[in-house]
Amino acid sequence: MYPIAKLGGQVLVIDKSDLPHVGKGEEAKEVKCVRVDFDKRTVDSPWDLEKHLRFNPWEEIRDEEERRVVMQRIETLFSELDHKVQE
Repeated sequence: MYPIAKLGGQVLVIDKSDLPHVGKGEEAKEVKCVRVDFDKRTVDSPWDLEKHLRFNPWEEIRDEEERRVVMQRIETLFSELDHKVQE
C-alpha cells in the first residue's frame, strides 16, 4: 500500500507496484486506488486513480514522513474496523 494523495480527511492509496505507471498515458488508466476516509471511518472499493485525480483537487503526498504517518493512521483504522466486524 502506498498513500499517494490527500484531500481533507481522505487519502488515496495505490499498490506500490503501480507507482511507475502513474501519469504514464495508457498505463495510468489501469492504476486502481482505494479511498480511505478517516472522518467517516470508511474504505471504498477500488476505483480508477485517474478519475479521482481528474475530478477532485487532491494534493500529492510527497513527504515520506507524512506518508509514514498516513500509513500508521490506516493501520489503526483497519484494526478498529476489524475489531468492529468481530463484535
